[in-house]
Amino acid sequence: MKANTKYIWLILPVLAIAGTVAAFAGIPALREAFTGKPPVTAPNLTGSATDIKQQAILKELTTVLHAMDSMYAGTVTGTISARDLADSSNTLQADFCYTRSNDIGYYRFGDNEMISLKEAYITIAHDVKKIFLSAPREVVNPMKMPLDIEAEVIRKEGYQVQRTSKGPLTEISLLSPTHATCREYRLSFDSTGMIRYSHARLTDPSNPEIKERDRILDVTIHSWEKGKVREDLLKIERYINLENGAPQPAAALKGYELLISKD
Repeated sequence: MKANTKYIWLILPVLAIAGTVAAFAGIPALREAFTGKPPVTAPNLTGSATDIKQQAILKELTTVLHAMDSMYAGTVTGTISARDLADSSNTLQADFCYTRSNDIGYYRFGDNEMISLKEAYITIAHDVKKIFLSAPREVVNPMKMPLDIEAEVIRKEGYQVQRTSKGPLTEISLLSPTHATCREYRLSFDSTGMIRYSHARLTDPSNPEIKERDRILDVTIHSWEKGKVREDLLKIERYINLENGAPQPAAALKGYELLISKD
């Protein structure tokens, strides 16, 4: 299924989607900016057996979410699907591919490709046959926050935290039916700590109290290949050639309009 343009906000690095929905939804300043409401404060259970167990689960969760911080070479593929409970026509389902080699990277999501190379930063929108060419950008890891801080932030948001085993996978879930931005978040990972699936139920920022307007986001990881890079996707000549010193679309992209940023 082709990606719906209403969900253009989902065209982000997939690891940021898979790994940070819950953490970002739990940041009080961000939530207040969306809703104008102060964050929910959880009961003070510090020191109780329940609190200690939940803190341990949250620490495990944030450790898994940061697994990619140290992966500077590898390839990840999968599928992202999303649906709007208020609008059955507003759906998305598309495959993705993310590959990185140190300070250069590639990300494809549905009809869109983003390539960050030493020579340039390239975005391709295949559905409208346009190529956007700009100056190089730094490849940044999805998250860079101390793990203990993230766990504490999530805990204070009042989520019910659970950890269950489901066959070869471990699932950690956060549930808060009245939360203003993310009512539910589930993350499944294997024995190596690699994320395999994530599920999020996000509220409508303009009507967070109406559950029938929630958006459902699912990310399924098909493959993780640490150390294996798709080198063919990280070559500028795949996308851009120079003709008489001027950049032009590569042969495979003939007929595409090339837009060059002057910034």
